[in-house]
Amino acid sequence: MSKRTEHKSLKNARGRIVKLDGQPVGTVQAEEANVQRATVRQLRTDHLNSDGSALALVRANEIQAAQSVVGAMATGDAVVRNSAVAGTLAANASLENVAASWVVAGNIQANRVLSLAVVGANIQGNVRALMGPRAAIAFAITLGFSSLLARLIGRLFR
Repeated sequence: MSKRTEHKSLKNARGRIVKLDGQPVGTVQAEEANVQRATVRQLRTDHLNSDGSALALVRANEIQAAQSVVGAMATGDAVVRNSAVAGTLAANASLENVAASWVVAGNIQANRVLSLAVVGANIQGNVRALMGPRAAIAFAITLGFSSLLARLIGRLFR
């Protein structure tokens, strides 16, 4: 027989100011959150300051993150340094030494950013994107055409 490991349910943190240092938390809701070397599954706050943390889903008005890993963030203003981000949706984003899958923002200030795709009205700085605008459009058209073709072939063989 195999042993089953029991996982404790993650605790939640709520309050006006929440400070986390090195503990795992499920959900955080606060006006201001200071997260240091912690893991958070879901975070909703007005102001976030993160250092050396892993954050899965973040919704905030302002984010300052350094040496962190973020799954997805939706924010008004983001300042991210020396971090990895899966997806960013922001009004204004300032990124330095960041690896990101997707960055979608109105204004992007970037310094040494490596990304799959960057979409913005105003992009300034050093950004290396895997796909430029032309490649992204060609990829979308090809993906749409191939999925249409796969559906048609699937209907033929029913």
